[in-house]
Amino acid sequence: AAFVLPEPGPLPGVKSRSRRFLNLEDAYYTYPGSGGPSVRGATVECCLKSRVGIIGPNGAGKSTLAGLVVGELAPDVGAAHRHPNLRVAFVAQHAFHHLEQHMDLTGTQYLLWRFEGNEDRQAMDFRAEEAECPDPKSYRLLPSGRLAQCERGAPDEDRPEVVVDRRQRGRLGYEYEVRWRGIDVTTWISRTQLAEMGCLGMAKREDERQAAQRALSERPLTTPAVEAHLAGFGLGSEEASHRRLGALSNGQRARVVLGAATWLAPHLLVLDEPTNYLDQPALRALTAGLQSFGGGVMVISHTMSFVDDVCSERWIMQNGSLRREGAIPAALEDPGDAAAQAAREAAVAAASAAKDAKERKRLRRLKELRRKQGEEVSEDSDGWYQDLLKRVNPKTGS
Repeated sequence: AAFVLPEPGPLPGVKSRSRRFLNLEDAYYTYPGSGGPSVRGATVECCLKSRVGIIGPNGAGKSTLAGLVVGELAPDVGAAHRHPNLRVAFVAQHAFHHLEQHMDLTGTQYLLWRFEGNEDRQAMDFRAEEAECPDPKSYRLLPSGRLAQCERGAPDEDRPEVVVDRRQRGRLGYEYEVRWRGIDVTTWISRTQLAEMGCLGMAKREDERQAAQRALSERPLTTPAVEAHLAGFGLGSEEASHRRLGALSNGQRARVVLGAATWLAPHLLVLDEPTNYLDQPALRALTAGLQSFGGGVMVISHTMSFVDDVCSERWIMQNGSLRREGAIPAALEDPGDAAAQAAREAAVAAASAAKDAKERKRLRRLKELRRKQGEEVSEDSDGWYQDLLKRVNPKTGS
């Protein structure tokens, strides 16, 4: 029987299954102390219809690319963009490391522990620390609740301590409720202001918490609900709730890992070498489950029969460089053909120009909206965005 993977549900603003919810732009990543980048200039995108197989020889950068996609790694150069409500699940190549510290728990107890508090405790441990604004601004909190810019390190400077909530503010995007260090009050500020203060990571953590909470609100975190979920992966109540993880077989523990990874109904499920830890019956059940799954799928595997059964697109890694098959027009796929290369460059230039024009128009519109809402907006208030573009793409001019 096929594994039963929960449907992820819709993402606000994503009106079709083919609309991207995540992308990397010209991303590079180098491990500390290594001789060169493990990923070089990767540009990819994912959507609910994605069925991606990442293939290539050992050491080619497959797992590194997957780490950049899911957010376990942050690009040194380039950019990673994810929908604020996106839920991503990642099952690592060494899948049992998820369970190593919990062998005295049953599978059901493990899920109840992992998702207590409306978040995935283990996923938070593996999130990369992304680069913040290199020249953060400083603010002080006025009695009215508004922010006024001040000198860095000034005695009256106020710094965010933690983000405790988020809300939609019309076309201006999200606002975040911030608790301030040493002040027993909270105020709502924009994502832009958090980024300017070098605290964008706080906003992203709240995005992840709310995405998890949205999934948890649709199913109770109770023993019967967890048992029913694990039953979808072939574990009866005896194995799920009455045997410690340490007493289960490797195949049964692998099913617990998959059940835990999908408890929050991810929009994108990433599996690193699943054939290493699943037996043949479980692999067939997983294949059938992935074929009917409503979210995106990304697998890293040397088993080409599994890739062929699950994936319609291939990302081929070789010495850190990415070549894609099955997703973009063939005329743009062969870099050795001069005409194809010219078509590629023209398409990239046109897309870049259109994106820049659209972004300038959006920034002007948001500035006018902020003025109408009574905010003070200087002519250089969006300079942080241009600085960010230069930082993530040094080739971009001013």
